[in-house]
Formats: sequence, C-alpha cells, structure tokens
Amino acid sequence: MNRVLRSCLLATAVVAASCNCSKSRPHSEREDNPHVVLGDAGAALVRPKPFLCEPSAGGEVFTLGSTNGADEDDDSGLDIPFAINVGDGLALEGGFAVTAVDGRGSRTQAILGLMSTDAQRSRKIDLGRVYGDADPPRVAGNAERLVLAMADMDAGGRTLSLARVDAPLKQPTVTRGSDVSVAGSPSTLFSLALNGNQGVLIWDQEERSSDFSEVALVPFLVQSLTLVGRPLVVSGKRVSADSPRVMSRPGGFWVVWVQAGAEVAPAGKSANGKVAQKFSGSPNDDNLNPVDMGTRELRALTLDTSGHPLGKPLRVAEGESHVVAYDVGLLDDGAALLAWRDDDTTPGVESQIVRLARVGIDGHVDFYRTEDETIGVGAPQLLVDTSVPPQDRVWLALVNTGERTSIIKLLPNGRPTGLIVGDAELGVANPLLRHQGRLLLVRQRGKGVDMEAIHCSLTAEGQPPG
Repeated sequence: MNRVLRSCLLATAVVAASCNCSKSRPHSEREDNPHVVLGDAGAALVRPKPFLCEPSAGGEVFTLGSTNGADEDDDSGLDIPFAINVGDGLALEGGFAVTAVDGRGSRTQAILGLMSTDAQRSRKIDLGRVYGDADPPRVAGNAERLVLAMADMDAGGRTLSLARVDAPLKQPTVTRGSDVSVAGSPSTLFSLALNGNQGVLIWDQEERSSDFSEVALVPFLVQSLTLVGRPLVVSGKRVSADSPRVMSRPGGFWVVWVQAGAEVAPAGKSANGKVAQKFSGSPNDDNLNPVDMGTRELRALTLDTSGHPLGKPLRVAEGESHVVAYDVGLLDDGAALLAWRDDDTTPGVESQIVRLARVGIDGHVDFYRTEDETIGVGAPQLLVDTSVPPQDRVWLALVNTGERTSIIKLLPNGRPTGLIVGDAELGVANPLLRHQGRLLLVRQRGKGVDMEAIHCSLTAEGQPPG
C-alpha cells in the first residue's frame, strides 16, 4: 500500500490443512499431519483441530428453489442464470430469516425464507414480483416482527419499498408500506435498520446535477411503515459515495459508506457498488502502470434514535485508502467494527491483509490488521454471535471463489487474535451468519440453494499479535 501506516501486528497462523511437503524426503508424523505432536516419550499425540463443525442433531436442510433436473449435481458455487440469488440473513430467537430473489421462471419474485434453528420447521413467503434486475430485499427486526426493504422498478426508475412481516416464525402476516424513489441509479445499494419503533432506510443514488453519486437516508415508523420527512443526503458534496450500510446501536444508529477522494473524477459504478476502473498505458506496454483505483475511504456517522445525524461523518482510514470491499458489525460497547480489503493494485490480485477498525461513539478510532499467507483473497465477512461468551463472539470469515474459507478469531474490541484457520473445510458454501453456536451455511445446488445450520467452534486459544 502507498503511504499506509503499517503496524507490526503479526498473527500466528493456525492452519487447518495438511502440510504440502516434498515426498522425496522422509517425514515425521508431525510434518505429515499438523494436528499430530510428539509427546515426551516420542509417542504421537493427536492435537485437536482449532475449527470443528458438526451437523445439528436431527437437523435438516432447508431448500429455496428447485435442485432437481440436470443441474441437481452442480456444486460449482458459480452463479447460474435465473437461479436463486440469496441476500440478507438475520438471526432470530429460535430461527433464521433469509431473503432472496427467485428468477427461475418467467417472473422474478422476491421471497423471504424462514427456518427454525434446527431446520425442522421452515416456510417460504412470496413478497411479490419485482422488476429491473432487482437485488434481494434487506431485512431487520426480531422474532416478533420483521421489516424488509425491497428494490423494484417502475416507469419513473428505481424504487425502494417497505414491508413488515409480523409473527414470522408462527403465523406470519405481511403489511405493505411506503416507497421512495431513487434518483437515477438502476443499481442502487441499500440497507435498513430498526431501533424500537423507529427505522432508517439508506441507499446510494446519482446526484441530480452531476455524475457523482451520493448517500441518502430517510427515517420511518415501524408500526405504520410511513416515511418521516424527506430523504437527507449525508455524504460529502462533489465526491462520489456509495455502498452504504446502517445498523442499530444503543441510543441510535451507525451509518457507514465508501467515499472517493475529492480529487477523483466520477466513474461508472458496477452492480456491486465499486467504482469502475481506469487503465493507464496500452495493453502491450511492458511498463504498464497498476490499475488506478483512486482513493476510496470509509466514512462512519452516528444517528440518534430518530435517525438524525449527530455531528459530521468520521473518516476511517490510515493514510491513503483504497477500499474494495468491507463489512460492519456491532461490538458489545456499542462501537462499530469495520473490516475491509484495502488494495491499490489490480483487482483480483489482492494482498493477504485484512484491515479492521473499532470506531467508538466518542469518535475515537483504533486500527488493527491481520496478515498471513494462509488468509484467502475473498471479501471480509463479520460473523457476530451475541449468545456466546464475549471472548468467542466475533469471527472474521473470508470466503473465496473456490472451496476455501478462512476464519479468524477476534477479541471483544475487534483486535485479531493469533488464531487463524486457513481452511475451515466448509466446501463450496457461504457462511451467512452465526447464532447460538451455529453457523448458517448457504450452498448453491442446481438452480436453488440449500441452507443448513451446523454447530461450529474455534477451540484453540490464540494470543493477540504483538
């Protein structure tokens, strides 16, 4: 990284993979198996793996979409046209809620999948037809009521609408609410959060008078699903901002987004919210410069319980920043935990570094990072389980395009421990969330997806990198 302050936080790797040693020389049992150690008398002792998973007793798999036919055995993990596209996941008391869009037929439907923790009971709620290559709905709430934000398209352009599902795990009923128009952005990214009877809906859109993008939000009432006031732009002027996230905290909300530096000209935005890249030089130039990704920095802003900003947005970066992907979670003390990839090199050639920051309510920021050759190159994903002891509450997952997921254990303040599992051996699966010691996995199969909640644990004790 250019001008990035580098700390000396070295993580001790705990890799759940066999040693790739040369077969031309003899090995000890320890070299052949990293989980075998030699005792005082030279006897082999089995050391438990740091990451263990087992299916829930009597648990079943909840399937969204069809896995029959020619695609039934397709476990490539690649997107299939007109297949189920899974979006948000939410842990509830006694189960899970997962959103998706189903484009297998002639109509693209938004759906909500509900399953008990052991997957013994499950149901699918049809939320209606959506148009314009819409992303899956976003969901927030609890076992008593869920609120969803759904993207759609009409003659005037992109819209976001609200819906509420009461008693989702018992006898669900759906109530429709207000909608809001998105200014000139067919691929908007959006998020919502609830705090009591107050909610906040946030999205990115194009500025009406320029080619820049901006982040806007609007509060709403959960009971009536009505918007409170007009949308408010919270990002800076004459800069491009996108990829917003909002989450509830004690006493209000956290809002996070990615903002380009003021010197960066606006560029086209891809479907995943990243700024389109510009190449320098010709394809045959031996001295081809790296792709110029431009400055891309995280911003964090606190809102009160009514959804109004408290102060100004806080820059979350050390030196120059080039955020390519990020996730955000809530710590026990109400601080926001951010995890991101920061890379100014060619996309797809990411460094094996993940950066983290704890952003306190008082505006103080602590920066951390974890770097290890066993870390995969996938996007960071924070897995927070509030039902387990604080020392085991936060994991960081990095899901690659292949059959490899890295898991890193974090301390209660978000600082990485020395416990890194280079291969969690989950196969082609996306760990969507953690709840009550279970990891909810989503596996694509054919034109549908299987969801399963399995017991997983990080048992080895790691130490904070020094």
